[in-house]
Amino acid sequence: MTDSPFRERFQLLDCIADGPVRSHQALAHTGVVVMVHLLPSGEAGQDRMAQVEALRNDPQGRILEVTEDEGRPVVVTKFILDFESFDAWLRQVGAGSAGGTPPAEAGPAGRDLGGDAATQGSAGGVGAVGSQGPPEEDGQDGGDEDGPGEFTRMFRAVDPPPEAASTRADEPPQPHEGPPPPDPT
Repeated sequence: MTDSPFRERFQLLDCIADGPVRSHQALAHTGVVVMVHLLPSGEAGQDRMAQVEALRNDPQGRILEVTEDEGRPVVVTKFILDFESFDAWLRQVGAGSAGGTPPAEAGPAGRDLGGDAATQGSAGGVGAVGSQGPPEEDGQDGGDEDGPGEFTRMFRAVDPPPEAASTRADEPPQPHEGPPPPDPT
């Protein structure tokens, strides 16, 4: 294959799935690890592209960019954990956008891939952890409806000690009162 703008921006790494859609882990020129899916040209690619277009405005920003490489449709997505195939992922994401469970995805938060608006303006940025939208109200968090949930109660920050709370940011730190440090000689 020849050098193309796509090939300058993405370095294909491991081939994860080699079927009608060839999927690779890839490294964007900014250092972000993504998935690149090379779709077949022709009618088979057009069918998949129709599904992809339906997901382009997904609030979770799973599809980062849709482009072409030498006339072949290419879909760039966030890194996908437990990836099997592009078609299986499309089915899973389609079910997830209809109320099912979204697939596991991960990636560095807020990194710019330098692509089109889909890569730069997706909700929460590229691979933003915790940007999956508001939690669903299922009543299974074990807490009362007005108080924090179980996760929040387990991992909330502890209150600072009283002496730390009384210092202000514009005051210089007070000298440490206690035994002097050991002599290094």
